[in-house]
Amino acid sequence: MKQYVMTLIITAAVCSLSLILTPEGEKGIGGYTRLVASLCVLSVAISPVASFIDALHELKIGDFASDTSQNREFLEKIYGDTLCEANEAEIAKNIEELLCREFDTKRGDIRAYAELSLHEGEYKLSSVTLLLSGGGITKDPHEIKEYVSKLLSCECEIVYT
Repeated sequence: MKQYVMTLIITAAVCSLSLILTPEGEKGIGGYTRLVASLCVLSVAISPVASFIDALHELKIGDFASDTSQNREFLEKIYGDTLCEANEAEIAKNIEELLCREFDTKRGDIRAYAELSLHEGEYKLSSVTLLLSGGGITKDPHEIKEYVSKLLSCECEIVYT
């Protein structure tokens, strides 16, 4: 690393000196000198990237493939859990919007939490919990519960906050 920094500093110094010694001007030798000096400094600056790419080529892809196959179940579980959580959040958001429109409440007065469960290899909506606050408290909980249960064919629980 020390050698790399020294090489970069020396290259920049030599290029700067050559720029100082050449006459200025867009046309002529000044423009070409700036171009060559910039390319020299750039090539020295990105030389570690080339070494990194060479090191990547030396790695064996088979080593990673065997590790992945051993952890396949673990990776599938992580993927399934992440997908499930994202779907639960999206379903809850849509339920909230629907209930706010249907029961004429302000956004935030009804908060929904959806729970998905795995049945025979498929995720299904198992229950919905609704938190009523503000203007949502004044609405008929039995009507809301019946509406959600019929619409989504799952259990619905209402909690007042």
